[in-house]
Amino acid sequence: MAVKRSQHSFYASPLTGLPGSIVIEEILKSRFDSGEPFIAGQVDIDNFKSFNDKYGYLKGDRVIMQTAYMLNVSVRTWGNKDDFVGHIGGDDFVLITTPDKYNTICKNFICMFDTVIPFHYSEKDRERGHIMAKTRTEKWRRIPIMSVTIALVMKNSPDEVRTLIELNDRMVEVKQYLKKIPGSKYMADRRIVHKDEHLSVQLFKNDESLKETYKPLGQILIEKNAISQDQLDKALKVHWKSGSRLGEILKELGMVNDEQITEALALQESTIV
Repeated sequence: MAVKRSQHSFYASPLTGLPGSIVIEEILKSRFDSGEPFIAGQVDIDNFKSFNDKYGYLKGDRVIMQTAYMLNVSVRTWGNKDDFVGHIGGDDFVLITTPDKYNTICKNFICMFDTVIPFHYSEKDRERGHIMAKTRTEKWRRIPIMSVTIALVMKNSPDEVRTLIELNDRMVEVKQYLKKIPGSKYMADRRIVHKDEHLSVQLFKNDESLKETYKPLGQILIEKNAISQDQLDKALKVHWKSGSRLGEILKELGMVNDEQITEALALQESTIV
């Protein structure tokens, strides 16, 4: 077990700390060998490249780190003890769970993503709901706020998806189909061998009233001039890596006191109906 942990650490993403492609392949092979039902999904951030181009790679890295954190929290909270989250690279992730858990994981992850990720944009871009970006032909176009696509493939029996290549091909097919649909969404490909079976997309719309009123703790503290953006960035990196509460980290770093955190949390709670 110690050797395995060491290997997983060696092949982990330097940015997110999540296992990389070599470990992902190893875990998938073990799921195939076990014969137990499982579902694997590729998680991809829509419109990430345009955000990265406009705001720069440092802010792009923050989006990737926060996405990794929220995905990990979702799987650990609503999944099984031995479920898996990996980082393929860039803005692509993998999750592995069981057929009875994926719906709850995906819905809660999308809810968190759609609520929090807009705060990586400037206030003006957030209010507009888009940014302006140039195409390859030098034409300007509106690029919506980032959303997330989750393409899943289910394996219930040995007759379904016999190889990793087939699993990958099906995920690519589902992902390509989903990418044509705006907004955050997920879909599981349940086909076995029947050509007349259909792909059914599950669109999950976050509660608009929540999105309009919710503010992250760090955003509230910045607006109250309790901390600076640089201080928040420093604390968030620790938060995403360690999983410790952001408020506790801010206090440990000497950036805020108990009274400021209590006041900010009360304000945050009062906006959530």
